[in-house]
Amino acid sequence: VALEAPDGARAVVLLHGAGLSWWGYQDAAALLAKDYYVVLPLIDGYGDAADEPFQSIEHSAEALLGYLNAEFQGHVFALGGLSLGAQIAVETLRRAPTVADYAVIESALVDPIPGVDRWMALTVRMSFGLLKHRWFARLQANALLLPDALFETYYRDSLRVTPETLLNTLKSNNAYTVRPGLADTRAKALVIAGGREMAAMRKSAQMLAVTMPGSELWVAEGMKHGELSLRHPQAFVDKLKAFWGKA
Repeated sequence: VALEAPDGARAVVLLHGAGLSWWGYQDAAALLAKDYYVVLPLIDGYGDAADEPFQSIEHSAEALLGYLNAEFQGHVFALGGLSLGAQIAVETLRRAPTVADYAVIESALVDPIPGVDRWMALTVRMSFGLLKHRWFARLQANALLLPDALFETYYRDSLRVTPETLLNTLKSNNAYTVRPGLADTRAKALVIAGGREMAAMRKSAQMLAVTMPGSELWVAEGMKHGELSLRHPQAFVDKLKAFWGKA
């Protein structure tokens, strides 16, 4: 999904988190579109891309690179994402060091949580049927901190997610970590974590900030996972523009 933008505007590409789709960024994107050409890719397995099961962070990064090479000659002004989308953005930056001038990495897990892989398949089997119920979708939406206005869209898209996508997402999300080559990225990264996120997420943000040259770590005090961009789009955009020097 791409938003209309002023002529000659530089491209900003933002990747949504797991369980969401492009609409998770719709408010922030509308604000950014006043100055930039905003592109919100669809990640396989979610929303209108649900028919193609999610495979892995690496597969999604390779697909994103193919798109960026075809549409933007392999280079955009800024690349970023939330959670799963942030992991895909990190992997893209690792594979293509010159793909972006700036990066925004919000709540990307790169510090795998021990023991999680042992119960992933069981969790998917036990919870998949619950996803069809509105009451469970409401609980999930609240856990994701979705604004009430997005609930119906979220519920509609949650009905389209497959067990294969859920399991592959869990596996890939928890297995991903900092890998050789990321330190070669030319993008200046704003690395964001919520002050109320789990310790592994805050540690991940520190690891990424140390690894990527010219990066800035920002802990959004009092905020939970994904809360900044989902519920405070103006503050999110203001922070991005300040980091970009209003470029």
